[in-house]
Amino acid sequence: MKIKHIFLSFVGIVFFCACSAQYEVKKTYDFSNTDKSCINSCELSEKQCNISCQDGYNRCLLDANNNAKELFKEYDKRYKSELYIYLKLKKRYDKQYYIWLKEYKNIEYDYNYYSEKCSISKDKNSYECKKKDYFNAKLQRELSLKPTEPKKSKKLTLTDIIREEQDRCSMSCSCDTLYDKCFYKCGGKISYQKFCISNCDD
Repeated sequence: MKIKHIFLSFVGIVFFCACSAQYEVKKTYDFSNTDKSCINSCELSEKQCNISCQDGYNRCLLDANNNAKELFKEYDKRYKSELYIYLKLKKRYDKQYYIWLKEYKNIEYDYNYYSEKCSISKDKNSYECKKKDYFNAKLQRELSLKPTEPKKSKKLTLTDIIREEQDRCSMSCSCDTLYDKCFYKCGGKISYQKFCISNCDD
């Protein structure tokens, strides 16, 4: 009989924050009223479940690898098309930005000039201060007209796509749940106890 069927524990640790208490839930199997042949049947079913689960997972990984290769071919064509469009937009943006920046710097120069003159003047309604306010408003308007740089899509590699496809595969087949149901039918009892393992209250 496997050791885990005498005393099996699984981790049920809940993290609330770095300073919160952490707990582990331990599951104990009581075999006192069970039939050995029945339990053996449970173990066999669980073993077959795990084997089937592993086989399914391996097939999934293989399928994911093959699918990724086909997806990458489609993605690569689409990316090249998007890249061509991006380069055209980027070229146009660079020209627009150069023109915009030149105008912005001219306005900024005038604003800084009159701002300095206004700071010297004691009269806030002076010509210099009014010109400062004028160029400040013009500067803010020019900022709102700043060209938007096109975004370049991140180029994915075949490895990236394989990883994405393989992430869909799972080893979660609930074989332990299958065993527990069988264990109950064999007359066994399962008890649970929660223990604090870190940041416990005194």
